[in-house]
Amino acid sequence: LFRSLSSKVAGVRANAADALGHLGPLSAAAVPQLGKALTDPDANVRREAAQALGEIGPAAKAAVPTLVSALQDEQGAVTVHAAEALGRIGPDAVPELTKAIGDPAHRALAILVLADIGPGAKAAVPALVGLLKDKDVEIRREALIALAQIGPGATQAVPQLLTELNDEKSEIRSGAIYALVKIGADEKVIPILTKTVADKTDQHLRDVSAWGLVTLRPTNPDYVRLALPHLINGLSSEMELVRSEAIAALGRLGKSSKVAVPELTKLLEKEPNPAVRNDILAALGEIGPGSEAALPAVLKSLADPAPIIRYTACYTLGKIGPAAKDAVPVLLNNLKSKDEFLPIISAWSLVNIAPQQEGLAASAVPLLAKGLQLPDPQARIEAITALQSLGGQSKPALPALEKLAKDPDEAVRKAAAAAVKKIKA
Repeated sequence: LFRSLSSKVAGVRANAADALGHLGPLSAAAVPQLGKALTDPDANVRREAAQALGEIGPAAKAAVPTLVSALQDEQGAVTVHAAEALGRIGPDAVPELTKAIGDPAHRALAILVLADIGPGAKAAVPALVGLLKDKDVEIRREALIALAQIGPGATQAVPQLLTELNDEKSEIRSGAIYALVKIGADEKVIPILTKTVADKTDQHLRDVSAWGLVTLRPTNPDYVRLALPHLINGLSSEMELVRSEAIAALGRLGKSSKVAVPELTKLLEKEPNPAVRNDILAALGEIGPGSEAALPAVLKSLADPAPIIRYTACYTLGKIGPAAKDAVPVLLNNLKSKDEFLPIISAWSLVNIAPQQEGLAASAVPLLAKGLQLPDPQARIEAITALQSLGGQSKPALPALEKLAKDPDEAVRKAAAAAVKKIKA
């Protein structure tokens, strides 16, 4: 494959880069050659080389300078893959990306990649703060999003963000709120938000202020009542980021967000982005039985082409509970799937929807026992809870449950001990 990267035939060079990409980190030794391929006269070769470097990930850090240059490739596909590669390389790409911020030709994409890297881009915070005074308002807004994605590591930006928020003439006040909330500047920003949420001239500022209050203080009933109309309003925003944050906030509020179910349902049916649809399903699941009105749309999601959406739809139906009985035939069929996770989440959902279903325990218990080995502690707890609810029918899973006495997560250990006690009773 190394030799093929030097072939006189462009198609051979492109196929070699593609094959090396499929090998991922195993192709780390090819990084120098792939870096050179980013300047190949053939656009297909450059595209495949950029994508391959992204698949190699952090081990491709030696190619970072060339990838930064590729952000200005004349072919859009090369630019996109170069940006994705830099994001996958992560923190090792930050120094070069920070330098790129100083170059107007690279600035916009460099900021986007830093936002994608998130907390690992902490070293870029001073440069991003400097951009808050850029003459281009879109650059200022992108810098705010990057600071927000870096999160608590961007505390150095708080003074300048507060200055922008307190300046009634600033064009980035809403973005400043977003960044301050994501950074976690609770005590400094909440007093300001209680005032900006009543701003009579800027609807977007009011919406973001309400979102900030309920994000920082989700248990404050006054803030929740105040925020709900604004969060629902955010669901119809043209900005995907606004929709996503509104959905996430409604999910965190759980059953208190029942009033938002009709609008969440409408959005689920028309939202083009699969990731956002997945977030909507997760929010409906957190609302729980109050999401019963969304059942037709959730049931449709069981046939979505994206596996993650099918998984989350199963989760949502289980959280809605017995009212989701129309999903039982599909969920039972899912138990036979060769997919690694779908049978497990479907078994969990069935136990929550129709625990008395004939023969369910015999099929569900072995699958839930597999669920006890999932990497996410909360997923293990959900599997434990489902087994516990089946009582004595879960005795075949006792050995797997007893092993959880040594689980690294305390909550898992406690849940497993309680389940063992009930199943043995």
